[in-house]
Amino acid sequence: MKEKNLHSFDSIDSIAVIDEDRTMPSIVNFVCRLMLILSHSLFWLLKLTNIYFINLYHHLRSHWINIDSQTKSNLSRVPMNLAICIGLEDSKIIDMNIIGQLLCWCQTLSIKTLTIYHYCDAFPELNNNTLNGIEVQTISLSSSHQSLIESVRKICQQKLPITSEQISQYLRQQGYYKFDDPDLLICFNGDQRSLQAFPPWQIRLTEIVFLQSHRLLNKSQFLYILKQFSRCEQRFGK
Repeated sequence: MKEKNLHSFDSIDSIAVIDEDRTMPSIVNFVCRLMLILSHSLFWLLKLTNIYFINLYHHLRSHWINIDSQTKSNLSRVPMNLAICIGLEDSKIIDMNIIGQLLCWCQTLSIKTLTIYHYCDAFPELNNNTLNGIEVQTISLSSSHQSLIESVRKICQQKLPITSEQISQYLRQQGYYKFDDPDLLICFNGDQRSLQAFPPWQIRLTEIVFLQSHRLLNKSQFLYILKQFSRCEQRFGK
């Protein structure tokens, strides 16, 4: 009888040990997952707080700064060809007042061309237009990778040498991209650091800046971008 009791106690102890062995990894796994979730939440909270205060700073600063002829003299260089990329999400509601303000700023700073890349079907076509002394073109997804493929195909059919000059010339002739390559590209696509299929051939030597939304663009933020651009050293492979 005593032997049976001893065997039963041993079996109970062994079951308890097995349960304990199964429970500990589950607890450790739960704690690790909880710490991971908390760390990610803290990271995003800090990131959103940082974005909020940066936008607030530029918003307040825009009330007491101006973009005038003196502004250009304070910059070591200004992009002659500017392009903006309004991403898929940002294209759902395009603020034409902001676009108009951007045109005025470009005119004041003697920027020659402005290219607007967008996904909005209702956006007005501004090709071959000169607004306030600035040449403006609007392009869409049709000017992206497929235009490059089509250009090379046509050049091959004509049995011409495939050179960068030939490709650039064909893209201009077909109206895919009529201006010189942009010196500066501003991409508005939220937290995604994506070019949103912006025509790749034209941005080989382009400085690229990513911002949240074109609707948040103001004088202070635009000037900050231009100052960053003026400080960039472009070696062009040297």
